[in-house]
Amino acid sequence: MFTKQKFAFLFFIQTILFVYNSYSQHKMMYDVNWRVIASLPVSVSGSFCGVSNGMLIVAGGSNFPDAKPWQGGKKKYWNKIYVIDIKNNYQLLSVQDTLEKNIAYGACVSTANGMVCMGGENETGVLNDVFLLRWNLKTKKIEKEKLPSLPIALTSSSACTYQSKIFLLGGDNGKESTNSFFELDVNVVNKCWQQLQALPVSLSFPISAVSSHAKNTNVVVIGGRYKKQNELTQLHNSVYAYNSSLKKWEEKKNICNTDFDSSHLSAGNIVSLNNENIIVIGGDDGKTFSKIEKFNMLISQATNETKKAELVAQKMELINNHKGFSKKVWLYNIHTQQCLPLFDLPFSPVTTNAVKWNDEIFIAGGEIKPGERTNLVLCGKITRKHL
Repeated sequence: MFTKQKFAFLFFIQTILFVYNSYSQHKMMYDVNWRVIASLPVSVSGSFCGVSNGMLIVAGGSNFPDAKPWQGGKKKYWNKIYVIDIKNNYQLLSVQDTLEKNIAYGACVSTANGMVCMGGENETGVLNDVFLLRWNLKTKKIEKEKLPSLPIALTSSSACTYQSKIFLLGGDNGKESTNSFFELDVNVVNKCWQQLQALPVSLSFPISAVSSHAKNTNVVVIGGRYKKQNELTQLHNSVYAYNSSLKKWEEKKNICNTDFDSSHLSAGNIVSLNNENIIVIGGDDGKTFSKIEKFNMLISQATNETKKAELVAQKMELINNHKGFSKKVWLYNIHTQQCLPLFDLPFSPVTTNAVKWNDEIFIAGGEIKPGERTNLVLCGKITRKHL
């Protein structure tokens, strides 16, 4: 005969077993194995990266070709376009196409029509340009198509897409981070950007993805940082989901690190596997970033030259001993909000755009240490494990 206590105990055991089985299945379902498949002619970060007709397109970006920024080096913006044939041995093709202007740190998504590029910045400031790059299989050239400009100029935003809709989230307007949230339906005849409910927080360098269930679409935004002039940057580990049916934002569990504790995350990469799972790749936990920023503030405020030199030396020691950004790769379940580790990256590029094609993830270039770029192109092979 069951008592209330026995029933409660059995229910507790069943719950524990259910959670354990769900955890095991979630953890063992996917993995990613990484390797370098190509190198670009230049080392840049902040490039547009997408797929069109079986070609990986890498466009624009920035670097410090002459010297590091703390050595007086000036940031250079690029307009070069590179094309890698990912269907045939990852060959780097010889193309002469360029962007109409130098651009870096824009958002981008891959669509059936090509790669859509949004915003960014260059020597003149923050941009609101939107355009599509498409690889023409017959002419072997890049085709360009202008799309409606953003309502405001934004850089360091995040973008994701679902069906015919493109979502743009956050970004910096040149003075501070914003809580912007826009939508563009590319199938509408007189298409234009629509403003949706603002993000709960202002963010630069967040990552985002779309989850769809039944008739409901969720736009998920993870991490990022809030920058305002003359203030220290605020770092985020938050996860928010925009419920398209309710037309409002819902806060989810924070993103995790290896110890399953909260960890700040910005400038990382993300790809969607399906309507439930996303892969979160690398990123900056902000610890060294915050220390460098504090040193910069103290140096600017120092009136004693001896003290200033001491602070500069401490800052340089921090930069020179920088071990790179996070190499961690996570499988994040949007519905259960579980965050589980996958295979680490061989190195850790940030401020770049990951793109998924079939069962492969591509990350071209990126920043691997403060002021230091890479020209290597990573490919992660997604494998599914059947239990």
